[in-house]
Amino acid sequence: MKIECEVIQDIIPLYAEDIVSDESRKLIESHLKDCSDCQQELAAMQNEDEIPLDINSNGLKLVKEKLFKDKFKAVIFSILLTLIISITGINYLTKPSYLSYSKDSVTIVERANSELTVNFNQQVANYKVEKELAEDGLSFIYYISTWDSVWSQLTNNKPVEALLLNPDNENIISIYYVSANQTENQLLYGKDLAGNGGMITLPRLLLGGYVRLALLLTALFLVLLFIANKLKKGQRLIRYLLLTPISYIIATFCIKGWNTFSYAATRDFLTILLIAIPIYGVLFLSLDFYQQWKKRR
Repeated sequence: MKIECEVIQDIIPLYAEDIVSDESRKLIESHLKDCSDCQQELAAMQNEDEIPLDINSNGLKLVKEKLFKDKFKAVIFSILLTLIISITGINYLTKPSYLSYSKDSVTIVERANSELTVNFNQQVANYKVEKELAEDGLSFIYYISTWDSVWSQLTNNKPVEALLLNPDNENIISIYYVSANQTENQLLYGKDLAGNGGMITLPRLLLGGYVRLALLLTALFLVLLFIANKLKKGQRLIRYLLLTPISYIIATFCIKGWNTFSYAATRDFLTILLIAIPIYGVLFLSLDFYQQWKKRR
């Protein structure tokens, strides 16, 4: 009888799944009528199959939370990448392409009441006017620069309207046109204060200085990270701090390329800061994804 029970118990799992032949089923059912041990074995198997899945168990909750976090991070990562591409594209379309001087690009018209008006040709999309006080402390010197952009070429913007320089009857001693190719400023009106040597308006260099500062901070954080790895503490904080100067360097490259000279330094700097934020987010999440992947290995 013992041998028969062992044989029956070997095929009870098949019987429980209803995948035995009719002859085997009859044999098993005949045996089960008189064998309590095999009845208990079958009952145990059937009870295991009927155990409901607890979808509210702590283990499943943790899995669901982790899957949600991973999905949320992936969505944020995609949004940040889209922002980076969008800001880079908008900057390319709208960044000033400064125009060199030509006789018909800018003309000065003096009215009877000493008012001075600037007229621009159709190529000019926008302009910048700066003024400074002359040495006599009473008169002003004006500097005018103009530019085009890819966006204005694509959309055929309306011509720039004429500009009245001295609506309050300021005394203007000189007006210069500033070209962004490091050539001499062109006198448009008044007295030439530059003399025989000429005068050149140079681009701003501060963006390059900020990049050098970011490179120094990157090197400093790398040294601190090396020390932290040796001490086995503080690595996580230093890694995230390291991403800050790296983000600024990448942002500068996205906006300015390799040339950090700028005639519109304020605009470029603010755009660099704007795009550096999503770049930092992408680097932050990339580091987080890498650390998770490393743990799974």
